[in-house]
Amino acid sequence: MLESLSEQLKELIRLPFWRKVPNGSKHYAGKYLDGKAHYYYNENADGRIYEGSFYYLGKYFYHPYGKATDYVSGTYLHSSKHGRWKFHHKRRGSNKLLYVDYFEGRHNGIYRYKSSGNRNSNAADNTLIIEMSDGHPCGSVTGNFSGEILTGQCDSEGRPDGVWTIDLSKTSLCRMDYEKWDHGVMTEAYSEDLTTGNRTHSSESTILPFLKNFIYYDCLPLERLITKGSIQWRGHFAIKESM
Repeated sequence: MLESLSEQLKELIRLPFWRKVPNGSKHYAGKYLDGKAHYYYNENADGRIYEGSFYYLGKYFYHPYGKATDYVSGTYLHSSKHGRWKFHHKRRGSNKLLYVDYFEGRHNGIYRYKSSGNRNSNAADNTLIIEMSDGHPCGSVTGNFSGEILTGQCDSEGRPDGVWTIDLSKTSLCRMDYEKWDHGVMTEAYSEDLTTGNRTHSSESTILPFLKNFIYYDCLPLERLITKGSIQWRGHFAIKESM
């Protein structure tokens, strides 16, 4: 459920990076994009430099589901997103939430998505957690897509590395998908039928295209609610041609 505005603001204040970015000398509160916002800024010859806390709330009609709400909060450092940002979209039957850590406008830290919903709204219960560094994935990747469990990892250059899996044992497909990566090069891929033990090998990745597609259509629209101060991540992984 969407927390109340006061609870969300209390959460932001508790975050350690909140106090590291002082608010600008001037404050704006009023119309912004398709809703309302308040933020702090300093005047500059080239325009406003966003500095400090930022909050946006948009409410509109989302056909055919009725009223929808977008909520975005975070902090700016010299007009660049800095620290943890929260992107939230809610409508009847669907609730989507994305947390992104930035360092001077680049993804650095947590990238965490969660959604819940019902079948009538074409929504689903999904989670995705990725470690990011300097604008690309770096470290563990975990996800749960309506019971399909994904695990993997990337090296320091954003390349998939080691064993990636999608566990579909709890679904009607009853199988495991495996891909073995060596710093961006896929060396082996196969699916194992858990009912028979039979393996089907493949020369192309299916896990990475699935993940990129999910990020593009589910996570990216949330990050695009407020584009100022960062480059949105489109789910790119550094992949080389297979051996």
